[in-house]
Amino acid sequence: MHPDVTISFMSFAQLDLRDWYARCLRGARDSLISHTDFTLHQGNGMNRFAGSLTAVVAAIALLATACGDPSGPAESVAPSQSVSLPSDGDAKLLNVTSLLVKTVAWYNYCGAGLSASGKIGPKGGTIDFSKCDVTITVPAGALSTTTTITITSTSGSYVSYDIQPHGLTFPAPVIVTQKLKYTAATRDPLVALTLLGVYVSGIPLISSDGSFLATELLDSKTTYKLDGLKLVPDKQTWKLNHFSRYMLASG
Repeated sequence: MHPDVTISFMSFAQLDLRDWYARCLRGARDSLISHTDFTLHQGNGMNRFAGSLTAVVAAIALLATACGDPSGPAESVAPSQSVSLPSDGDAKLLNVTSLLVKTVAWYNYCGAGLSASGKIGPKGGTIDFSKCDVTITVPAGALSTTTTITITSTSGSYVSYDIQPHGLTFPAPVIVTQKLKYTAATRDPLVALTLLGVYVSGIPLISSDGSFLATELLDSKTTYKLDGLKLVPDKQTWKLNHFSRYMLASG
């Protein structure tokens, strides 16, 4: 088994990059079907491709060629242990300030009002909300006293949660892991490519096409796996520093 390959970049909200996405996806499909694992990591201010094994360098290079500068020919990349997007052509991606994103739909899974609770103390622990394929992992030292934590699904149409107690903060990030099997991410590659977690303050106003304004983009990571010869998104992880309302979104 090869180790994960990680890709980090800004959200692509409001950028007209569908042709570029299509070219990227064709390259990803052709170059990555022979590898067992692939991870897409989205973090604020980051714009880089990185690999760690020569066995996957060729796949990364092809992916960088397919997903390179959308305004012109992609830069050729020699085998190495890291591959970076051209800094000039993609500088505009670093200037994305809009928080306009779209909801990610459920497919006959979860449901509004479902919830799970658990008591977690200073030693840490995990709450498994199996009805919605999501877990909350609290590391040791994140809580000073035993606290009841509750996660509630706020919609049966799209992935959205209310995690309480609101305002509870942590010195070390709490990890939320959302499995993607029953979401739109497994059916629409453009959704999967721009998947991220978002924090929403209050109840968001969602338009007819699923668009809404997020309050903050989370440090998010999407992990892919091979299903036969098909590369499919497996799960999303978010790092939380406080509890509030959160949604799975596409940028």
